[in-house]
Amino acid sequence: MQKKLVLVIFIILAAVLALAVIGKDYVSEPQGKTSAARLVIPRSGQVEADKDIDAAEFAGNAMLGALIPLRSDEILLKDVLTADFDGDGYEDQIAVVKNSADTYLHILVGLYDAVQQHYVRAATIDTRLTQAKSFSYVCMDLTGEHRNALVYQGMLENGNSVLQAYFIKKNGNSYALERIAALESNGSIFVQQTERNESYERSLAKGASFPIWVYSSDESKPDSTDQLRTSYTWNASQRAYVQAEKVRVAGSRIEAKELASIQDGTVATFANFLDGLWYKTENSAATMHYLFFDYPARQIIFFIDGNAEVYNWLSASLHYRGMSVSTTNLEIENLQRQVNVSLFSTDQVRVNITDNLGMTITEDNTWNGNYKKMKFSDLYEQQGEPAAKNSLLVLLEEKPWAAGDGTMLLFSEGTYTASGDSVQDSGEYTQLEIGGSVFLEFRSLSATPFFRGAYRASYVAPAEDEAGTVPERIVLQPSVIKADRAFASDDRPLILSSSPLFQTGAQSAQ
Repeated sequence: MQKKLVLVIFIILAAVLALAVIGKDYVSEPQGKTSAARLVIPRSGQVEADKDIDAAEFAGNAMLGALIPLRSDEILLKDVLTADFDGDGYEDQIAVVKNSADTYLHILVGLYDAVQQHYVRAATIDTRLTQAKSFSYVCMDLTGEHRNALVYQGMLENGNSVLQAYFIKKNGNSYALERIAALESNGSIFVQQTERNESYERSLAKGASFPIWVYSSDESKPDSTDQLRTSYTWNASQRAYVQAEKVRVAGSRIEAKELASIQDGTVATFANFLDGLWYKTENSAATMHYLFFDYPARQIIFFIDGNAEVYNWLSASLHYRGMSVSTTNLEIENLQRQVNVSLFSTDQVRVNITDNLGMTITEDNTWNGNYKKMKFSDLYEQQGEPAAKNSLLVLLEEKPWAAGDGTMLLFSEGTYTASGDSVQDSGEYTQLEIGGSVFLEFRSLSATPFFRGAYRASYVAPAEDEAGTVPERIVLQPSVIKADRAFASDDRPLILSSSPLFQTGAQSAQ
């Protein structure tokens, strides 16, 4: 009897467990199956450099942190932008998506509802852009009114640049977007960010609005290399950016054959033209800006004050007389930079750079400006035949010389030796003429060099004073040689003297 009771209880428990499992499948809400969607980006003939990009991986990495409700057919493409867009003190989210209805990028504005404590899809901006890699967006106080505007930029499939800016305002329980700028050009477009005063920084007063500059070709002169620069400024009464002035920027004359060889309609040709080192022509006295385009390695390196920032070359799109390159920092992937290059001449370009840091930028972008290709002929004067030497170098090699510490120096046909109580050195030197001055650049062959780097050489003739005859001297001033100039360093000059006593000692030693 007891065994039968145990068997009945076991059967009942098994039946209850089976009913629970079956009921879970019918009563609970069905869970949608998730699958990794493949992102297909339309490509035109001019963007063959993008064909190795894995768009699906790019989209998947950006999905982290997206709190805006997305529809089932929407795929997130870019890192989510976080900023207080509506001015309520809470951070909102702005995302870029594609859907199954078309191939264009759509911008979703998600505002944070503090009462419900979640993000609400407040508005959608439909763009005419298809390439996510050439797209950038940022929230910034564009008008100086302590109010964030959403600014997005990108490249159309025809190569034109687009910039649009929006405010958002609340109408009762709904929100509406207010477009304050809508610009398109076959050249470059960028926001000219300037420094604002201290009162603005302390939120005590409004600041100056940032102008928007648009470069375009002159359609009335299709064969001209001149460009039109149109400036747009904020008009508070019209609630929009309006044209302020239009000026002609003269371009250098480029032969048609040279122009055709640089701009043949492919990214690779223009990128190969950029390949190499460029220096900014409008540098300050103490700072030099260099750009190194390394197209084979798909990198752009920014040099300033001995520091280098490396940006990976993601994609590029051609436009009128130039190219726009999307890059991301090698070490910090959230630091994105749009590099817009316009052809000025066969050895000079105009560069406009837009940083997308996900924050408001309140200082000038010092990288913007004209750049020339680094050529030694730009820096050094024509040397003539190898046998031709400057008279100062001829004098230096005619006789031995003595430094202030007694070190004996001999110069002969590009080599030198330095012998003294504390130094034994030998090496090579070469003559440079820069800006009418003679420079000697030394390279030591020992671990303890007597000369370090470059020196500007000057001659001091012998003279008579109360102590007697002052021998002839050569003053070597340590110098720094830059791409477009040379200047004295802070190190003390080296004075070489030639005296009868020293010459006699040298001859006896021989």
